[in-house]
Amino acid sequence: MDEGTDQGATVEADATLPVPGARTRRVQNTVVTVAAIFVVVGGLKIASNIVVPLIAAAFVAMLAWAPIDYLRKSPLPNWAAIPTLFIGIIGVATLLSLYLVTAIGQFVENIDGYSALMNQRIAPLLEQASRLGVDVSGAGLQDQVTAGPAMKALGNVLSSIANLVSDGFFVLIVMLFMIGEAGGIPAKLQVMSQDPDVDLNRYGKILTDVREYIGIKSAISLITATIAGLSVWALGIDYPLLWALLMFLLNFIPTIGSILAAVPPVLLAFMQFGWERALVCLGVYVGLNVIMDSVVSPRWMGRSLGLSPLFVFLSLVFWGWLFGPVGMFLSVPLTMVVKIVLENSKESQWIAVIMGSGAEAKKSLVNLRAASGHSSAQVLQNAVRDRVVDDRG
Repeated sequence: MDEGTDQGATVEADATLPVPGARTRRVQNTVVTVAAIFVVVGGLKIASNIVVPLIAAAFVAMLAWAPIDYLRKSPLPNWAAIPTLFIGIIGVATLLSLYLVTAIGQFVENIDGYSALMNQRIAPLLEQASRLGVDVSGAGLQDQVTAGPAMKALGNVLSSIANLVSDGFFVLIVMLFMIGEAGGIPAKLQVMSQDPDVDLNRYGKILTDVREYIGIKSAISLITATIAGLSVWALGIDYPLLWALLMFLLNFIPTIGSILAAVPPVLLAFMQFGWERALVCLGVYVGLNVIMDSVVSPRWMGRSLGLSPLFVFLSLVFWGWLFGPVGMFLSVPLTMVVKIVLENSKESQWIAVIMGSGAEAKKSLVNLRAASGHSSAQVLQNAVRDRVVDDRG
């Protein structure tokens, strides 16, 4: 009797234990997901020296796939298409790398001379300010307003770019192996999903969108850099090809890249010729960026990238912190990949909506309203049809 009573009490106690509900499970899954994200981000930060070349090689491979397809469709034999492309890429990369390293080295060596020129240009301005009653002698203002620190900082930036270019050959080698493995990726994805008929369109969308962005952005950057380089050459400023290449590279950095690219040639124009030609150079860069950003880019790339301007800026900060300069260059395509991946999961679609632009959200809202209106009309039509049948019956 006591044993039966104990068993009944145990069953009753077990029945009163709280059972985790759907909301609790969602909270647990969210906590685990957030913790996993922090672990992954920390691992990527620690291994950035290895991960960065791999990511750069992946995006270069995406960009190189279009000319590979073109060469395969040309009279050139298929077995010669990829080697021809790589010989061309390596040849161009070698020439550009040699020029960049040489030009940046010469610029760094001449920093002291440029600093002296800058100080000569600043001295009359300080004298003019002194005649107007501004005290420029106190607190060592004349010693503080010099070009030395600024020019050294610019030299350090250019030196880091030269080091980045020198690592480009490793990126090209990795890209070679990636393109060689590209043909077997669809079969591997089908095996991973355990479904030979799995739909691979979402993976194709990621590749297509990113490839389209990088291709169009490269064309726009090339046009911008060409016009900027010719303008700098026409103004007689030193190292026009260097500043053109700098414009091409920094134009991939959203928001601030084109601004940073204008600083060195404007400073050199001021040091070499004075403020008049510096203003002309600044006007050329400002006008060029306004035209390219307001006229050319919207027509070629659409009204938006599908990303909120806030997230474009935040992605610049985040990927720059995580992967350094390469992360800043690839901040937009990396964020596009993340957004597309999030869109393909019901649990994370709301994050993709927040990351999207306002125009994209309005378009989706119009589609939802149209679908809702169609459903309502269909329900009303069915109800009327059923009522007619009942009346006839």
